[in-house]
Amino acid sequence: MKLTHQWLAIAVTSLFAWSVCAEPISIEREVTGNEKIEIVVPAGKAEIRASDDNKVVISGTIDPKADGYDFASENGVTTFVIKQSKSGEYSVNDPGSVLTISLPKGSVLSIAGTSFDVDISGFTNRSRINTVSGDVVATQVMGELKIESVSGDLTCMRCDGDISLTTVSGDIEDKQSAGKLALQVVSGDIESDTQATSVKFEAVSGDITADIQQAQQIFMNVVNGDVEAKIRNGEAPEVTIATVNGDADLYLPANTSARVRASAVAGGDIDNQISDDRAIEEEYGSGSSLTTKLGAGAGKIEFTSVNGDLTLKKL
Repeated sequence: MKLTHQWLAIAVTSLFAWSVCAEPISIEREVTGNEKIEIVVPAGKAEIRASDDNKVVISGTIDPKADGYDFASENGVTTFVIKQSKSGEYSVNDPGSVLTISLPKGSVLSIAGTSFDVDISGFTNRSRINTVSGDVVATQVMGELKIESVSGDLTCMRCDGDISLTTVSGDIEDKQSAGKLALQVVSGDIESDTQATSVKFEAVSGDITADIQQAQQIFMNVVNGDVEAKIRNGEAPEVTIATVNGDADLYLPANTSARVRASAVAGGDIDNQISDDRAIEEEYGSGSSLTTKLGAGAGKIEFTSVNGDLTLKKL
């Protein structure tokens, strides 16, 4: 118990020391409505909000380990850079910089950081965000949105446009996106409830769970993981779903019009619950395949697994 109290005292002391030493910041500048804005924050977190005003407004506190900041504008480009500490070392327990940033909603954004969490909303032009170990939440961002992280979790809510989210060892959650959607993880899960017109989901080691309400152009690929996909627009879908080591469940509406070809290469089962056709086992080898026509057969669905089971289900 004494040791616990000692550690608590150290933690409280460290937090107090940070709060005392953190440098407050309150700056603003007039810019153009479509200003190119570059923000670099090594560590910390920021709420970045769109505004109808043509101003850059930044407030909060600067990481006491930082070597100050640069804030400059020239020829339609504004940069805000918190300078990396000379040691270059940041602890996961360091709060870093804590910022609230307001920018014109038509800004062209480039945001980067190392251990930097970003919460961004309301922008309408082009937004690009790159972090190493920070999480990113994007809400109602329109236009082009590209987010990349090494080990951060990415969340996209009600965004619309050309959307691309990529993380190496984090998870991706998408809620009610629209437009064109591409999600990619190496070691993590993808969860999407989307109204996008086309989707492309890829995972090396992770599961994909998707409820796709509008798209007809659909591509999903998983190496080591399972897929659960609900496709609600059955008019004439063009669908490719493939796994290597994982099971896949595909849900289709009653009005689906498509030709379906399912293939289990190395012994997995194919369970067809949407038509009377049944899988045929290969005469030589352990594979099986299924071909069936739904409605008028206007679309095409390719559904394959190497070492997993495939199931076709009714919505």
